[in-house]
Amino acid sequence: MGRRLRASRQRSRVLAPEGLDFFDVPAMWNRIAELDIGQFDAVHVRFAGMIPYAVALKQVAPQLRLVVDLDDNPSLLLSRKLISSLKKFKFRMFIWQLKELIRTFAFELKELQKFDSVWICSDIDSSRMSSRIGSNRIQVVENIVDAQELAAIDRSNIEPAVLMIASFDYEPNKAGAEFFVAKVWPRITSVIPEAQLWLVGKNSQLQEWSGKQGILVTGMVDDVRPYLERAMISVAPIFVGTGTKLKILEALGAGLPVVTTTIGAEGIDVVNGVDLLIANTPEDFADYCIRLLTDRKLRDELASSGKGLIQEKYDLHVMARKVLDSYDILAKPVQTS
Repeated sequence: MGRRLRASRQRSRVLAPEGLDFFDVPAMWNRIAELDIGQFDAVHVRFAGMIPYAVALKQVAPQLRLVVDLDDNPSLLLSRKLISSLKKFKFRMFIWQLKELIRTFAFELKELQKFDSVWICSDIDSSRMSSRIGSNRIQVVENIVDAQELAAIDRSNIEPAVLMIASFDYEPNKAGAEFFVAKVWPRITSVIPEAQLWLVGKNSQLQEWSGKQGILVTGMVDDVRPYLERAMISVAPIFVGTGTKLKILEALGAGLPVVTTTIGAEGIDVVNGVDLLIANTPEDFADYCIRLLTDRKLRDELASSGKGLIQEKYDLHVMARKVLDSYDILAKPVQTS
């Protein structure tokens, strides 16, 4: 099996976008080659970068059923990054991303057809993907959180703090933080000088902000719950991305009012003004944050509605049934014409 897997690996490297090279690990191919593949009924992979492994195994063992779980829509994500690069006049990046987009689009179109089930995390991404690969193999399996654990967080001692949790080494999150610090935060502190901004998560370039204008940059933390307990509101200034944002789901589940963008809220079954607030300009972001920091009634209303939504639709136990149903569908005999 090893020789056939190596041949498949070489073909996948020729066809795949450069961005997937990160997942192409020789040790992984070697470990897969050691498997007794005959004892498996299906292969389930997560992220587009794992697709070549599943396809290679299918070539060795055609009886396998294949499942891929996509957190986002890779080609749509690249197209949005492409537009962002053009707006920022990063032409060298634009050219590379254009090439990647073409290769990614072709890769998706060809490789996803080989999967029996393609899991997408929202109805809107399902509709986009269905127009290209058909709807018969697509299952909507939303991102989830443990709503009960989040609801148990004690928020009786909150502070006038605005919380952003993210991996700031990821460019869209870093850009969102830069937007907020440069264009939104000064507007907020001019009205509420005692306000704090907590940037919580992995970062390598934001430490210079810590200690200035009420800003705390924590870096990587073992547990985000202390910040979810004490922050008054949560923000997600996301302008590039697809899929649904787990940090927004977590904040809503913990009872924090959330201010995000149209793209940040995309795919989550929220109502603007009821479950969270949507802002796409510095002025709106600042205005909504100031209102939430000063209006307890509005905070309580948004927190209650957002928490209820998470418990109803995005809880671990609710979604477990949908996952099992998806596997039940996969287990049915393949229909042949």
